[in-house]
Amino acid sequence: MKIKNKVDENKSSTSSSIESAIETRISQLKESIQESKVAFKKSSCKLFWQIVLLVFACFVITFKSYVFAKYLLDPAHVILHDTWKWQTIYYTAIRITVLGAIFSLATYFFKL
Repeated sequence: MKIKNKVDENKSSTSSSIESAIETRISQLKESIQESKVAFKKSSCKLFWQIVLLVFACFVITFKSYVFAKYLLDPAHVILHDTWKWQTIYYTAIRITVLGAIFSLATYFFKL
């Protein structure tokens, strides 16, 4: 009988230690989940403002590109002489390069 009582005591103490270990692990997991929620909320807020900033930059670049392209194509600023000279090709190349750079930057922002 004494052996049976000791075995029962060992089983009950083992089961109570397992239950306390399980409760401890559950509380640790709950804390971890709460910490993860807080970290996710902070990072999502930061990403939201980055997205808002990039969208604003896209619209600004697109608008300024339109205004600059309109300026470059304005007949008052485009003075072509009767004969083609090297300046005509030079200014045309500069305009195409500047417009290409602006629109490629805008394209990059839109891909983000």
